[in-house]
Amino acid sequence: MDTRELEKSIGMRVYGTETPSTGGRVRTAPEDFVVKEVLRSGEIADVESTARRVVGGEGDFLLCILVKSGYDTFTALKRIARALHVSAKRISPCGLKDANALTAQHITIRHVEPSHLAKMKLKGVRVTPIRFLETPISAKSLFGNRFKIKIRDIELCPDRLNNLIVDFIAETDRLGGVPNFYGHQRFGTLRPITHKVGKHVVKREFEQAVLEYLTEPSLRESFASKNAKRNFLKERDARRSLRLYPRNLTYERLMLQHLADHEGDYLGALKRLPSRIRCLLVNAYQSFLFNEFLSERVLQKLPLNQVYEGDYVMEIDPKGLPTDIVKMVEAEDVESANGGIRDKRQALGLPVIGYGIQFSKGRQGAIEKCILDREGVTPRSFYIGPMHEVSSPGKYRPTLMNIREFETQVEQDETNPEKSSLTLEFFLPKESYATVVLRELMKPFDLIESGF
Repeated sequence: MDTRELEKSIGMRVYGTETPSTGGRVRTAPEDFVVKEVLRSGEIADVESTARRVVGGEGDFLLCILVKSGYDTFTALKRIARALHVSAKRISPCGLKDANALTAQHITIRHVEPSHLAKMKLKGVRVTPIRFLETPISAKSLFGNRFKIKIRDIELCPDRLNNLIVDFIAETDRLGGVPNFYGHQRFGTLRPITHKVGKHVVKREFEQAVLEYLTEPSLRESFASKNAKRNFLKERDARRSLRLYPRNLTYERLMLQHLADHEGDYLGALKRLPSRIRCLLVNAYQSFLFNEFLSERVLQKLPLNQVYEGDYVMEIDPKGLPTDIVKMVEAEDVESANGGIRDKRQALGLPVIGYGIQFSKGRQGAIEKCILDREGVTPRSFYIGPMHEVSSPGKYRPTLMNIREFETQVEQDETNPEKSSLTLEFFLPKESYATVVLRELMKPFDLIESGF
């Protein structure tokens, strides 16, 4: 699957900018992709965090900074829980961070002493205690993330690259940002199936959901793993497949064990996945639909920084984050709403479809209805009775991502003098994806080779 087909499969069918591609590669080393989480309080998780001599505060929840490399957030939390001999449910993250990066984020751990963390030795994971809190942190505590990313192997001379960056910044300033797609990691770059499994869950097609999860191969997968998946798809022998599936396919083996003990119980097999993972499956399908709505709006030449009658407008708080105050624009409110968008007090929003969300109206509403009819789902589909804990009411999401504090540095590539490198530093509000910014700038021909 080339980049265009892969991105089309996750609903990213357009670019917001016309600036030519920089090309290049990211993530050649974890240090080339650094993420620092920022809380609403203004506190920043630093990758250089060091242990504090005195851990103050009161409460049952120990606020810590988790620095990791080579592990996604869920895997890191599982390893920490195992090392501390506690349930992973006692550890709460603020946001989720990618595995292929050097990341610093906040977590809280319930009922643990700082001295226990000092004894913990985990490769690629460091946890630094900060203070005790009365309540755990959650996604509501998050403000956004600071990024420092190096793009290497750019086949442009420094002068040409500098001019291209100037054009890119000017274009995004005119637009008000870049299209606020859900990024590649939401779906899996090497194995973009999360939303496909989620679609089957939403449609109560539990057998198909399990088969998709268990048998869809990755773009870079061992022969043993591919062979095991082909065997299960053909034979449907869960007990034999348990002997064939590699040990590192932890969640697949959990489902297979259930099917070995309870033949044909596909709903039960899905429920063996942690609730966080099951929620992510449904959320990924919602994200795919949002990406489709956004792509189609651009393709139909409807603006992302202007509303028409029937569109939704979202109030923006003083920090620049969208609020829960959302209203549909009536004919008499169009001019006022567009003034609010120009002043950055409001933003055009599209629905992230769930059982509590209504379609837009007008041309945008027609786009949304057409896509949902094609998919064979309705907003009510997202109340999933047999697995009610993963039901989702939905929400609204701005169409544009505002890139803040954008700084660049162009250099001659130290590993190849005939090429250039580009270092980017910027801040993104929560629920925005740095890879979406990189996609607009790099416009990669091959996502995998480009480091996405």
